[in-house]
Amino acid sequence: MTLYLTVSENSFHACNIRIKDATQTRFYRVEPQSSPTFLDVEIDGTECDIAIAPIKPTATFKWDDQAPQSHFLNRLADKCGQSLLSFVDQMFLRVTCEYHLTDLKDGDYVDVIARSYSYGLWDRWGLFELLPMAYAFFEVEHSGNLAPLTQAFGTNRSDVIKMARKLALLTHLGWHIVFMYPLQVSRIKRLSKNRKVFKALKKFNRMSAEEREELKRKEEEAL
Repeated sequence: MTLYLTVSENSFHACNIRIKDATQTRFYRVEPQSSPTFLDVEIDGTECDIAIAPIKPTATFKWDDQAPQSHFLNRLADKCGQSLLSFVDQMFLRVTCEYHLTDLKDGDYVDVIARSYSYGLWDRWGLFELLPMAYAFFEVEHSGNLAPLTQAFGTNRSDVIKMARKLALLTHLGWHIVFMYPLQVSRIKRLSKNRKVFKALKKFNRMSAEEREELKRKEEEAL
């Protein structure tokens, strides 16, 4: 049967897509784009697994300032400008996510949507600013419903931790660096562990539209 995949606008990351059905595995690559990309995929059976991995922008990547700004990472990159895109990329944990689709029928439409999930930038008491920690990933939607997340793991954790160490040194000068540096870096290490990533995105995957709207509002406030 044939599935019609639509990869949504995503002007920052390319992505690798792996589709595994009952008999074989197919691979696709989609470059950053300011309009949807359409793929016709042949599968065997009525179910399959889809894994999507965000890929670091290439050296020739050029930011499209006319791209839709619905994605948090896109909006952040737009504010930072072209010269800081590599810096921005290292602040985001690129997360490979896998989803399981069932009850597929010939001619079904499947949407692949760029997403982000970020943590608050202030501690629970509002006393000091925390280093940014956010995940860049893709979700899959079938027949108007989000596909269940079955696996998630970060692919650039070491780069994110290195960036956290640099930012911690730059933002915490003076005597308080003694306790702020280990606190900030250990937080990034904890939030970038695969178990924590999967737990957070599993929760996000199950959020209602209202809960996601509230999260989006907090992200916009952080900008």
